[in-house]
Amino acid sequence: MTVAVRSDPLQEAAISSASIMRPEADMACENTDRRQANTDNLHGHHVYQDRNDIVYRQLYTITIIGPAVTMTASTPPSTSFTATRINTTTFLITEDDSYAEHPFIYAKLHPNAPLLILSDTGCDSPRDKDHQIVHLKALLETHALACNNGLPLNPLQGGRRRDYMIICTHCHYDHIGGIEQLATRQATIVASKHGRSFIEEDLATHSLCKYRRMRTPRYRVSHWAEDREDLKWPLSSSMSKVNLGITTLQTPGHTPDSLAWYDSSERHLYVGDSFYEMGSDGMPIIFPKEGDWVTFMRSMGALRDFVLEQNAVVEGVEEGWVEVLPRVKVGCGHQTAAADAEEMVEAVVGIFERIIAGKVPVVMSEEVRGEVYDLWKEEGEGVRFSVRAPRRLCEEARRHRGGAFAST
Repeated sequence: MTVAVRSDPLQEAAISSASIMRPEADMACENTDRRQANTDNLHGHHVYQDRNDIVYRQLYTITIIGPAVTMTASTPPSTSFTATRINTTTFLITEDDSYAEHPFIYAKLHPNAPLLILSDTGCDSPRDKDHQIVHLKALLETHALACNNGLPLNPLQGGRRRDYMIICTHCHYDHIGGIEQLATRQATIVASKHGRSFIEEDLATHSLCKYRRMRTPRYRVSHWAEDREDLKWPLSSSMSKVNLGITTLQTPGHTPDSLAWYDSSERHLYVGDSFYEMGSDGMPIIFPKEGDWVTFMRSMGALRDFVLEQNAVVEGVEEGWVEVLPRVKVGCGHQTAAADAEEMVEAVVGIFERIIAGKVPVVMSEEVRGEVYDLWKEEGEGVRFSVRAPRRLCEEARRHRGGAFAST
């Protein structure tokens, strides 16, 4: 497609956003001096100005011929990520990684604070290294998305970007692999206080990085989150704070540092790798040798109680009328992004109770890291979950059957 735009030779050659309708195609973004467009031939990225004084680079070849500017659309940059919007403020980013984990990264543009809140950061290991955008930071700051009105999620605005808050659902490699590129002084990194020693001691082993022969990311946790803590921002300042409407929930079991968080404005719960459906990848819920099913079942009981509380909330009581709020949805670290939270937690508790009771067959066994791992999967069609874990975790849970799984 070619578009001709009139150009006043007495003015700068930058083309205003009022002159050209922005396509929903991918764009890149940078804070560029608009005067760089004052040349006879510009090849590659076209610049134009928007209302917020941000200069975007649209992928065009531009040729100035006399009083007209000719723009030819070019191929948008390739990327190892895909992005979709899952609610008003939140986007699901999926990484096509070299380990075939396909981790889910959630990015929330907070409406009341200059924050981009990330739930994990993926592997930072593209399956196809020839893609032009393979790092999460580049995607967030320079790759415009159709699902975000043709803009990057964190472009320069007035000379600065949103600060990052990274909520680490746990420290496995496919969730912290991209954290180092975002761990600036302006970034806030949140992790579970319950699993502090698990993160701070031998992270190479606990993250599983050493088993992937992957360099262990270096980062410093800014805030160790309590159970049912309401996050405010800035976290480390005595100045007035903004209530973010986010509650952290300690959910140890998959790992000691497992952390869920709840976005009250969107009524969306994020649980990391505590559970997820098999999905199109046929992915089992996986536990490392540091997992603990007894603790996991207690965590699931507490999570179920929390979701039931939120689903019971009503608003707008007036003259006998009440507003029933939407049911809480759940987003997981893989496969599942927006399922009914109450139903799914109940289903997960059910499958583990059946496994512990010996009602689900083991369909495969293998030795990993010096332990026998079993894969449990129910028979028949429409099976939503399978579980892969050290046999020892199931045996320990069987010894603790009964009241030990009650919420504490």
